[in-house]
Amino acid sequence: MRSQSSPVRRTLARTESWFIRQGMPQLITGYGFRQVVSRMVPYLVFTALLWLDMFTEFGPAQVLPVAAVGAAGTWAWLTRLGTRPPPRLPTGTALAVLAAHVLGPPVVAVGMAAVGWLDFHLSVHGLVEVVLDEPDELSTRQVFGIIGQVVGLWIAVDVLLVAVGYVVASNGLVALSVKALRHAVTDLRHSARLQGRALPVLLFVTLFLFFTGELWQLCNRLPWLRIFVLVAVLAAISVLAVATRLRTELGRVERDMSPADVLAACAGTPLARLAPQLATRAVGAALRPRQQANLLFALAIRQLIQGAVVGFGLFCLFTLLGWLVLYPSLAKQWIGAPIEYSIWFPDQPVAMFRLAVLLAAFGGMYYVVHSMNNADEREEFFAPTVAELESVLAVHAAYDALDPQTPDRPGPDRQLP
Repeated sequence: MRSQSSPVRRTLARTESWFIRQGMPQLITGYGFRQVVSRMVPYLVFTALLWLDMFTEFGPAQVLPVAAVGAAGTWAWLTRLGTRPPPRLPTGTALAVLAAHVLGPPVVAVGMAAVGWLDFHLSVHGLVEVVLDEPDELSTRQVFGIIGQVVGLWIAVDVLLVAVGYVVASNGLVALSVKALRHAVTDLRHSARLQGRALPVLLFVTLFLFFTGELWQLCNRLPWLRIFVLVAVLAAISVLAVATRLRTELGRVERDMSPADVLAACAGTPLARLAPQLATRAVGAALRPRQQANLLFALAIRQLIQGAVVGFGLFCLFTLLGWLVLYPSLAKQWIGAPIEYSIWFPDQPVAMFRLAVLLAAFGGMYYVVHSMNNADEREEFFAPTVAELESVLAVHAAYDALDPQTPDRPGPDRQLP
């Protein structure tokens, strides 16, 4: 029985590796907490080593290479240079790793300060900094109160880093981003066609806003941080629109999936040999919320990258328009206040670049929504992305068609690729 099951097990392992490369780890049966943490270990090493500047005389320029080398070495050791999956961590070990990452650095820092090995100087990468040159002038309660605030913020930063790493590892965001950037390169190669379809529509919506004096006054006062927050809000609106569209697409795929679709999708995948037998049993089963979230990340990243390519073209166009028509006297009249000029382009007001970024983000969001709903744009720019997801779901249906009760099917605790 072992010799018979081995080829199927190898096929399952190769298929699961294929899901990882596609950025769809949640489609793997049993992919959960322990598997995610095992894949996070190199990232945890990298972020932990970033705190070296707290305990040594290293600056950021020295710490970053050390952290990168440490993470790369950890990945090479765990995966034998990518030839095997990282070892599965028991639940207790996984929890201990995360707890050590969150609590270890602040506990070590406080301990070293207590025994005099570290100056009484605590900071969290510039977010909060406490320097007690004369700690004897403060009461013990005040000293511990200050230390508690800094350590609390330090732990909060570590928790945030762990949460970000967990979301990235559990949804394959690195692989998804690499694929989206490859698509972006293709979009840039064909940018004349893409921009030619997008810019006329976007200019009709945004051009008059560029020549609105109130917006110039606003952008002259708004700092870059708030501009980027507004861009993030527009991106979140785009993701919400993508999520709404994804539900419609998933319902259609579940209804329309046929054995022929499964057979065609499995071509060129590890399931190609078994596809004729699996296609007749494969069905488009309802996806779990985590799997839907993984698909949402895939579709949203692709659409946001495409929107960013269109937005970049819009930004360049508005910058060119501002350079051509915005005379100094006109800028003063529109802004009506002391003008802040750009550091990189001293003759140009920074309000022009801020407004161009804001309108480019708005145009990119508008294009993302428009390309999903307009029939012509959808067929050319949105449908290919959906077709890729349909193929992945068809492969998942074939993968899921293997009877989980047979000895050939590893259980949820198997070692994943």
